[in-house]
Amino acid sequence: MEHYFLELIVNMDYKESLKYLDTSNSSAKDTISKVKPISDESFLAASWDNCLRLYDIRDGIKSVIDTKCPILDVGASSSNSSAAAVVCLNGKLHLIDLETERLVSTFRQSHASRNTVTYLSPSPILLTTSWNGAIHLIDPRSNQVFSLFNPLQLASSHTTTTTTTHKPFAVTTTNNRIIIATSDNNIDIYTFSSEDYIKRGILSFTKPNQPRPTLSQVRSITTSPDSSHYAYTTVDGRVAVEYIKSSQKHNNFSFRCHSRIQGLKELIFPVNTIAFNSHFVGHSINNNNGATTFATGGSDGVVNIWDSGSKKKLASQKFSEPISSVAFLTGGNYNALVVAASYGFDRGPLTCKKKTVSGTEEGGEGGGGGEWRKQGRGSNGVYVKFLTDAQIKPKDTTAAATVSSSQR
Repeated sequence: MEHYFLELIVNMDYKESLKYLDTSNSSAKDTISKVKPISDESFLAASWDNCLRLYDIRDGIKSVIDTKCPILDVGASSSNSSAAAVVCLNGKLHLIDLETERLVSTFRQSHASRNTVTYLSPSPILLTTSWNGAIHLIDPRSNQVFSLFNPLQLASSHTTTTTTTHKPFAVTTTNNRIIIATSDNNIDIYTFSSEDYIKRGILSFTKPNQPRPTLSQVRSITTSPDSSHYAYTTVDGRVAVEYIKSSQKHNNFSFRCHSRIQGLKELIFPVNTIAFNSHFVGHSINNNNGATTFATGGSDGVVNIWDSGSKKKLASQKFSEPISSVAFLTGGNYNALVVAASYGFDRGPLTCKKKTVSGTEEGGEGGGGGEWRKQGRGSNGVYVKFLTDAQIKPKDTTAAATVSSSQR
């Protein structure tokens, strides 16, 4: 069921709490593919300029690691703050030691490039997917590559893999599930036990049941902090929230966002990224089906924060660039949202305006790329937005319900 969220409650204020971190010559020179938290005050930013950057929210860029190839995705270990992994355009998976700033291990792939990487927390196992549908599981401690389905077999001379029917576009994981959005507009959910691996060195997987259809092509997917549901974004400006258990499916909903009216037309922009806030988990208002708040970022250059329980938009902010990735940092005394503002080439290559014979300007290649360049687009920046409780805390729906009942 598609819902329309209520009107904006709080506007984010640029001047008071927005911090631009790319003030040095070490900032990204190309599209930022993803930002990934590694602690309460630090995060990673992967870029198409071949580099992985380590940021501190107060001091900016701390280190730059060159992988010699554009980075498509980055993963960070929840059990080891110095361990990270990246997948590159050439199909390689690099394991990185953030303390020494070195590539400690590299896994090659002979077929299609890997496109996603994530850790199966709390285990050290890495999950990667590839454009040819292959799914790999890797134990970085022993450099062993496993197939997906049980029993997992150790790969000896050849890599053992499992393939999906279609290309995996986006992946998210929980403590016992792998959720993959595929190119046929479906979502596959695998279950596994990481504790079995930690205790006995055995991983067992359950094949997915009937795939769940999506609204359209998925751009990003993430899981709620309590693992009860997941949310995904699409290329046609929509967000969907779906519960995993069949008994909670009646709570599923979707809504449109990241669009604007221009003249007589409605412009709809892809929603490129989504992230849940975990700070108020455990303070869940009214035990509202694990409802929490989450942020979305779109190609319209807007970041929105939503309350899934009350179905309200809590905050919004406009940037000069499209939003490629967002992530929450939740320290002891603050809530912070990391925002990567970076053109993702969804409107073609950036070109400068050129003069015609008549003296008027026209855009270059790429269906409007010239217009975007003229508006100042084409730079890549990382921001941190410090949030108030009003901008991020789920709303209490009990009080509203009580008032409504008393008025009857």
